[in-house]
Amino acid sequence: MAVMTETQLGRWGSRQEVAIVAAYQRWQASGRFPMLGAMTGIGAMRGIVFEDTESASGAEHLATLLMAARKAGVLLMPSGRRRNVLRLLAPLTTEPEVLDAGLARIEQALETLQP
Repeated sequence: MAVMTETQLGRWGSRQEVAIVAAYQRWQASGRFPMLGAMTGIGAMRGIVFEDTESASGAEHLATLLMAARKAGVLLMPSGRRRNVLRLLAPLTTEPEVLDAGLARIEQALETLQP
């Protein structure tokens, strides 16, 4: 295990940002998840807004995602006044392979949502 130092902190945060933004962009580009709205935040501290669709409100979509993700072993938190923002804030000590696996599980949970 690598020891976290001041110089590594920035690199680790940047690596997380790249992974999270790339996953979000891939999910958006696929066209499979019309409930995904804008990405908010900066750096590795991100949020994804869940929009209303004909089948459910953004908050309902997110609640369904949270349950599916939890069953897959990923603990996620809602945010926003309407509780329709998925908060993504992994510890900076999260190893890249673990973050990638978590993002893959989130994508699997997204697959359970009805457009």
